[in-house]
Amino acid sequence: MGEGRGLNGLGPVSEREMEELRRRVRELEEAAREKEAVAARLKSLLRAAPLAMGMVSPDRVLLEVNDFLCRMLGYSREELVGKSALALYPTREDYEYVGREKYAQIERQGVGSVETRWRRKDGTVLDVLLSSARVDPCDPSAGTAFTALDITDIVAARRIQERREKLSAVFMRLGADVLGNIESLLKGAEEILECSLASYCLRVGERLSVLTTAPGEEGFTVALNKEDYLSHALISEGRRSPLVLPDIGLHPGAGRDPLVCGFSLASCVLFPVTVEGKTVGCLGCFDSRPREWTEEEVDLVGMLAQAVSVEQERLDREEELKDFVDVASHELRHPITVIKGYAQTLRGLWDRLTPGKREELLQAVEHGADRLERLVKELLDVSRIERGYFPVRREEVEVGSLLSDAAEELSNRGYSHLVSIVMRGEVEKVAADRDRLSLLLSILLDNAAKYSPPGSEIELEVAEDDGGVRFSVMDRGMGVPEEERERIFERFYQVEDALHHSTPGMGIGLYIAREIAEAHGGRIWCEAREGGGAVFSFVIPRGR
Repeated sequence: MGEGRGLNGLGPVSEREMEELRRRVRELEEAAREKEAVAARLKSLLRAAPLAMGMVSPDRVLLEVNDFLCRMLGYSREELVGKSALALYPTREDYEYVGREKYAQIERQGVGSVETRWRRKDGTVLDVLLSSARVDPCDPSAGTAFTALDITDIVAARRIQERREKLSAVFMRLGADVLGNIESLLKGAEEILECSLASYCLRVGERLSVLTTAPGEEGFTVALNKEDYLSHALISEGRRSPLVLPDIGLHPGAGRDPLVCGFSLASCVLFPVTVEGKTVGCLGCFDSRPREWTEEEVDLVGMLAQAVSVEQERLDREEELKDFVDVASHELRHPITVIKGYAQTLRGLWDRLTPGKREELLQAVEHGADRLERLVKELLDVSRIERGYFPVRREEVEVGSLLSDAAEELSNRGYSHLVSIVMRGEVEKVAADRDRLSLLLSILLDNAAKYSPPGSEIELEVAEDDGGVRFSVMDRGMGVPEEERERIFERFYQVEDALHHSTPGMGIGLYIAREIAEAHGGRIWCEAREGGGAVFSFVIPRGR
């Protein structure tokens, strides 16, 4: 009854078996001490490693982190050890994705490597390459060790490259359809910038045309309440630099913006769209959440805005050309009709007309031919200007005779206006191209006569100016609205639109006048005349 059992449970324990038992206990103790030593060495290496490292338990509690990781994230070791790894991630979605992907890779291949995001203590977000493996491949309960590499700059560079490639693809898709191109650029902006809405606002007279990437009828609006739009303020100011709003709610007036309110937008970049140096529109990229727009993102919006500017200029040119063709057709048809009509009358009634009547009709034909010749010359001058061949040959020009000839020419065209010449100071000569200067004065006098009451006085004045000679043509016509005084010198521009064209001219005379003045190194401008009317002045510098 009292006999002990052996190690096999069948009999007394022998001395040999006891020795074997003691040997096995020593082996286990040695293995435990070795395991503890390995763990201690691992922790020591982990803490000293020049790389962010740590260990987590199977339930993803941080067991250890090294100093490098603490410095990278801005935490102390005590703030992390014992906490869930969830504290390292900006969102739960990031945390859960890493958990699924990392452990799936470890099961398949022994190690896991995942690109993810970590959040620093100050709230900034880093891109991280996270590599993990089990501490003991035979014991899952021992947890996993991981290394973390900050790849924020690498990811940013890769993202920039991907965005540039997408931008190039958008540009390559542009074709002949201008409006289609602008729509494509907006869709490209939305995709490349990963934003909620892209818009293009264009000021057209008193209204604001608003094109967006919103689907259906919401995608285009003509707004009468343009002052409510943030984009309109930027256009009205003539702003040339972008407006970046990480939080729109902090900007005064944002609560009235129909886009901001209608689409629940929280941040934006607004970039001016310029045509010929003037801000005419605005490209906007909006997001539904507050967002810190990077310098690279703002630059991308700028590139897209520049592309929109090119398309807008093309669109303006197309509309300008259509208007010009309409006006030019009208202008050329009139003298041709006059010449043809009087020529037919002369041919059919020559024998029955008195000499005086014949002279009158022949003179009308001559006036029609002169007008046609002037129109053709204007077109040729525009062609030369556009090709960069509009030379100025300077000589000493006697100012008095120049003005007298210009006044006489206006009278010869059949105008009934009285041209009075006023010489202020001792201005006798000017160094200029006489033919070009005569054309400039002819354009201004003709323009004054067109817009002045018949028989009214037109003053042609010349005076000394700082460093040059100033010529002024003053009329008592309707004047020029202040907002039009710069645009009237643009090619093909007319205050009247093409559909309501009633005053003779193709909208290129003042454009030629500006080119002549600037070719002499001078300038030309328009201003209101006291008592009514307009004053067109230009200066020819001395010593050029």
